Amino acid sequence: GSITGESSTAEGATHAFVYDEGVMIDLGDLGGNYSYGKSINLHGEVAGYSTTANGDTHAFLYDADSRQPMADIGTLGGANSYALGINDYGSVVGYSQDSAGDYCAFLYQDAEMIDLMAFLPEGSEWDALVQAFDINNQGDVLGYGIKNGERHLFVLSANAVPAPAAGWLLGFGIIGLFLVRRRQQ
Repeated sequence: GSITGESSTAEGATHAFVYDEGVMIDLGDLGGNYSYGKSINLHGEVAGYSTTANGDTHAFLYDADSRQPMADIGTLGGANSYALGINDYGSVVGYSQDSAGDYCAFLYQDAEMIDLMAFLPEGSEWDALVQAFDINNQGDVLGYGIKNGERHLFVLSANAVPAPAAGWLLGFGIIGLFLVRRRQQ
């Protein structure tokens, strides 16, 4: 029954919020004046993104139960990152710039952001996994990437017990590689 999103403040900023049982909670920001709650799980944890004091945008994680300020979960080495999905175990997915400035799909779990390309088998035909949109409680990640120069949706399967202490096994398998094929123009 809880929702998250963005709302204007009286001071003219736009902040992420959680609305639960008739109460709207302003989640603040990471030092800038804009934040957006993109996804919320059953435990009230919110994943989203916020501007920072230096003008970058960083993915954040917020725990509604603790009422602590949103936590900056960093980047893959570049300036910006965006969290788009969270499961009930607190695993977060999204996309981030790497140190070369390229956008890469990521998984954030156990206080570590990992480029999803690290989970592909040796010799994969994927050029890049660009964005991860969502993650379910079984650890399956939905996103899009570039394969042979064309955009494709992907589903990565975790093949792991979906619990925070279990972490992710490195046995990722790719399923549903050709769910949707979009030709680049």
